[in-house]
Amino acid sequence: MGDWTPAEAAVGGNDNELSVPGLYGLSNSTQVFGFKTDGTGFIGAPGRGQIQFDGNQALISNYDKTMYLNLDP
Repeated sequence: MGDWTPAEAAVGGNDNELSVPGLYGLSNSTQVFGFKTDGTGFIGAPGRGQIQFDGNQALISNYDKTMYLNLDP
């Protein structure tokens, strides 16, 4: 929990994502969840099964944003 620097980034993580303060979970040195102070987050390891949240845009999407749910009517 807190502000990470890229040098502390986990294997398989995105250095830019880790530089945002928040709460992150790791499993075997891979990010498996993150809830960031910028209003975004994710659940699941990087790849096709990851679910991403964007509280600023009211979107829930898959990893590559080919499928999404827009919560802003």
